[in-house]
Amino acid sequence: MTFQHVPNIQRRRTSIVELDDQQEVILVDCFSITQDVLAKLLTNRGYKVSCFASGKGLIDHVQERKFELQIRPKLPVVIVEAWLGELSGFDAARVLKEIIPGLKIIMLTCQHSLEEKVESRIVDKIIMKPVLSEVVDRAIKYVQSINKQL
Repeated sequence: MTFQHVPNIQRRRTSIVELDDQQEVILVDCFSITQDVLAKLLTNRGYKVSCFASGKGLIDHVQERKFELQIRPKLPVVIVEAWLGELSGFDAARVLKEIIPGLKIIMLTCQHSLEEKVESRIVDKIIMKPVLSEVVDRAIKYVQSINKQL
């Protein structure tokens, strides 16, 4: 039996930050079809996508990952439907901004009512449905640039 010498390979320690600098998008829509289509569009554009069907699920997810999210070089961008049911997208946005103040939030809506215009101060961008992938991509890049300007 012969043994072959295998050189000692230096293993570099990597942190969570180094492992994944891909932009994460957290998508929240109670309609699975909308969620599936948007997730596929975003994934095809190179984003890492997490999906939730409710505002409560979103809040629980962000709360559980609060520390990890804050140490990443890029905070995730949240895309949330305005009308989710038990907890509106605006209510979820308010809570998220309390958990992580720098979080960027894009609101999806079918109606651009006066209430939404007033509430839009909570979110960083509003996108009207139906959504084109280019519009979503531009909105994500826009809210990312807001961070860089501050």
